[in-house]
Amino acid sequence: MTGAHNYMLKTEIERMMTRLSSSLTTRKTVTLNRGEIVFYKGDVTTHIYLMVAGQATVQNIHSDGNIFHISSITSGSFLGDLEAISGNLINATTVVAQTDCTMLKFSTNDFLKALTLDNEFLLLVSRLLAQKMYHECFHLGDTLYKKGSDKLMLYIIKACKKEQVNFPLIIRKTRQGIASEVGVSVKTINRAIKSLCDQQLINVINGKINISTQDYQSLLDMANQGNNH
Repeated sequence: MTGAHNYMLKTEIERMMTRLSSSLTTRKTVTLNRGEIVFYKGDVTTHIYLMVAGQATVQNIHSDGNIFHISSITSGSFLGDLEAISGNLINATTVVAQTDCTMLKFSTNDFLKALTLDNEFLLLVSRLLAQKMYHECFHLGDTLYKKGSDKLMLYIIKACKKEQVNFPLIIRKTRQGIASEVGVSVKTINRAIKSLCDQQLINVINGKINISTQDYQSLLDMANQGNNH
């Protein structure tokens, strides 16, 4: 890291610490490389993390090996707060660093003690947790009963809106990566891609999904038709 980057990171840590309870004086700054595991599902929740910089993926791994992407954690979010507040101190999910990450690490006991002693901190943590749960429930309710091709179509539309780049847009993620984010199996994604290709809604070049301006508009029209039914 450069000196300028270290200074900016230190400033960001100090800014985040001003939002935390004065009871949380014991902390450790940890860095993880992309792909490293923050914690595994089923392990005891010994620590709570606060994301300072970077992004992590919350996921569940099914018995058949398929990975289900639940949500993404960005700067300002806690990890392990759900387990701590619920009293179920067993990690409910696996969390993986999606990019290089910097986090603050607290013991679960110190975190719970701070919630007990500081009402403002309790409100902050509760609000952040409620926001995460709201977005996850909204996403789940929006896609739970949709067929695979419809889920993929919504995923592509969101990707186009997020990227905000000139078309054509190439989705460079692997089929497994797309499947984990959509929440279906790789086989379902492959069938969904074939279905959208057969309908001439997308193109696949060298194994990657390509979206033109016309494709994007057709996908939007198709999605709007589905919402009206």
